[in-house]
Order: sequence, then C-alpha cells, then structure tokens
Amino acid sequence: VGGVHNDALMLGLTVAGVAMALSGKPAPGALLVALGVAVKPNALLALGALAWWAWGTQWRQRTKGLLVSSLSLGGVLGLTGIGVGGGFGWFTAVLSYQWVPGPWSGSRFLGTGFGRPVEAIEILGALAAILVVIDGRRLGGWIVGLGWGFALLAVTTPTPEPWYLAWALVFLACGGLHRRSERAGVLVLTVMMVGSTIPPGPFWWYAGVI
Repeated sequence: VGGVHNDALMLGLTVAGVAMALSGKPAPGALLVALGVAVKPNALLALGALAWWAWGTQWRQRTKGLLVSSLSLGGVLGLTGIGVGGGFGWFTAVLSYQWVPGPWSGSRFLGTGFGRPVEAIEILGALAAILVVIDGRRLGGWIVGLGWGFALLAVTTPTPEPWYLAWALVFLACGGLHRRSERAGVLVLTVMMVGSTIPPGPFWWYAGVI
C-alpha cells in the first residue's frame, strides 16, 4: 500500500464492491465501497453511484439503495474510526490542502494562493460529477458515467496528483471502452498522468483538460 499509494487500496475495494453489486449482490458491494471511503473520501462518488443504480431504477429501489449504502458507510466509519480507538482526524487532514499549490490556485502563475475561486471550481466539479453519474445511462452505462465523474473530481480538485487520474481510468476501462469518447478519454488521461511527472508538468495537465 505504501509503495503504490493509498489510492490503489481505495480503488481495489471500490472496484470489487461495484463488481459485486453488478453480480447481483449490491448490499455486500456497498459495504466494500464503504471500506474504500474509509481509505479515501472521494470513493463516496462510487458509493452514491452504486446506491442510485445497483438496486434498480424505481424510486422505491433507489431509496432502499441509498438507505443501505448510508447504513454501510456509517457502520464502517464508526468501526474504523471510533471503534478502533481512533477518530476522524484523517478526514480533516484530507481537506487541509493549502500547503500544495494546485493548478487552479493561481500560485504557480498569478501568485494568488487559495481562496473562493478555487473552492468554487472544486464545488462545481463535484456537482458536475454527481450529475454525470445520475445521467450515466446516456453516457453508455453508469460505470462509464462513474469514470467520467471521477475524471471531473480529479481535474477540479485544488491539489491534484497524477495518480488521481487512475480513478477515472479504471472505471472507464471497466465500462468496456466501446465508444470512441471513452477510448479518447483513456488516451488523454494517460498522457496527462505521465506528462504531469515530467517538465513542464502543468502544460500537459492544462492541455489534457482542454
């Protein structure tokens, strides 16, 4: 886990949970995804997608999915946080990103630092990700929609890292890459990921977003 970052553990649990839900066992799948949330909170997008789609498309089914997923999340966070003698300080640490100059902070080019514009971009990115997940069927399935949702989260976070793009790559690949848009997305995201680690990193990131 230390060698390949905690994103690998989060993605492993999340993909396993989604796969279990697709095989007809959404409740155990939600439990696995909730464990992924305990590793990294952005897995909440996958838990929401699973709750919205895995139980069915009727409102009663979706209500059941949201309830089961919420209870699973509460139980997992309670057990892994308070239950083991710890707490939720890790969540506060995740939100404390002001020591890293992200691409939208302006600190690399404008010297403005963090502030409301950065927070607005992050909030808009999260809202757009949720809308993409809800509209997943039009995009070729909710798994593909989840991949694009993770892509939006990755590129609008104030302090992105190259490996954040793996969130999207994994689920776009799981969607089957049947359409040209998905194949192009994987290509662009991969170039962004690799290019961000070499000079000039910001150029590859911005070019990929465009």
